[in-house]
Amino acid sequence: MSILIKSIMILLLLAISIQASGFVTKTAKEQNKVTLKTLLSGKHKDTILCFDFYKNSKLLSVSKNTIKLWDLKEQELISTFQDSSDYKKAEFSNDGTQIYILSNSKIAIYSSTTLKELSSIDIHYARDFVISSDGKKLLLLTYYGVTIYNLENGQELHNIKINGYQQIAVSPNNRYLAIKGSSDIKIYKMQTGALIAKLNVKANTISFTSNTNIYTVGERDVGIYNFKTSEKIYSMLLKQKISSSLIGNDLTKAFFASSYKLNMFDLETKKIIKTVQLDYRNISNNDLLFSEDNSLLAVGSYNGSFKIYKTRNLIDSVHTIHTVPPVAVKHLSVIKEKQVKKETPIVVATPTKKKEIQKRYIKPTLEIDASTTQGVIPLKVVFTILANIPDGIESYYINLAGQEKMARGKPPMSITKVFQESGTFKVLVAIKDKKGNIIKKDITITPREETFSDYKRKYQ
Repeated sequence: MSILIKSIMILLLLAISIQASGFVTKTAKEQNKVTLKTLLSGKHKDTILCFDFYKNSKLLSVSKNTIKLWDLKEQELISTFQDSSDYKKAEFSNDGTQIYILSNSKIAIYSSTTLKELSSIDIHYARDFVISSDGKKLLLLTYYGVTIYNLENGQELHNIKINGYQQIAVSPNNRYLAIKGSSDIKIYKMQTGALIAKLNVKANTISFTSNTNIYTVGERDVGIYNFKTSEKIYSMLLKQKISSSLIGNDLTKAFFASSYKLNMFDLETKKIIKTVQLDYRNISNNDLLFSEDNSLLAVGSYNGSFKIYKTRNLIDSVHTIHTVPPVAVKHLSVIKEKQVKKETPIVVATPTKKKEIQKRYIKPTLEIDASTTQGVIPLKVVFTILANIPDGIESYYINLAGQEKMARGKPPMSITKVFQESGTFKVLVAIKDKKGNIIKKDITITPREETFSDYKRKYQ
């Protein structure tokens, strides 16, 4: 009996000492709450429309009446553009040397160092613009259609006539152009301007997740569609209204802002992983943006104020730092393309239907995309591997231009290689499902030596 009493007293003393030292286990709900550190606070007179980072050094914040250029390292304002009262968008060029500013009546190009206007194009009823990921084309959307310009010589390539559309997006390989209307999305070939597909989808914003799939964000839902087959391959319905949406770089996490909270969702389980308490109660549309390496997050509000947060607590807690093409981050176009069985209902299916689907065999599918397939060495290429394996993956094999890797389980979704020599290289991916079926895909990369024309174009 005395031994029992002594044991109880020891346990009580131990519990008291742990509580006194502050070593108390948090509940799951408390662990899911994240607080971010503020790097920079800014203010506009009007609603924040959008942001654009150049690496982690500079930031553009845009409102209707002003565009501000910030130095993030010094945490100070560099300059304010105020030559228009109808700004719509501003963006750095791919190399950061120029700033593109869109207003209702023109798109102007400024030097990011001297801040002097270099050139401009007069337009009417401007809606949106996009710079292609290779930096060679400018796509300008007005109320009457899209005009595509060659940025190397300033010439107009061709025009797509289409009335009343609000947003454009370009595929990672710069071959396809998506234009969003109020109730549909049209996809065109960049080279010819030919219409190749139409999706009858209502969305607030769109972006490419690969060279075949488009990610859509509505008021309370998100979805992924294969525009070549018109198949809905993923969807998620949220309880709260989405004021702004952003995709994390690990290809499986999505961030949805509503009211004064930023929720991190797992797109596979459709559950909230983290909740970030923000300083604003009214987050404006399209005003969330990560920097290229995910270390900074810009958040704006309807009253014109904004903050730049350090995201270490948010990113490290769920391990989402991955190498992805910069254009994918910049234009919010990265998301894990979770392939869902075509027969699987979007809402929870009945037990009977689930059993029927499980008994049927569906052939696995595989897709491999490259951020670029040709260019001057050293050529950095990011490969995206997307697999639909209903019966589960047994093993995979990757031949990365002669470097072989074989392992069990699921292949990595993103791999990067820098080609140091010119030539023609084949990248092969093969997967085997648990029934022994094998499917493979390959893609050819052609890095080349720098020519005199490349040299001249770079330094002229």
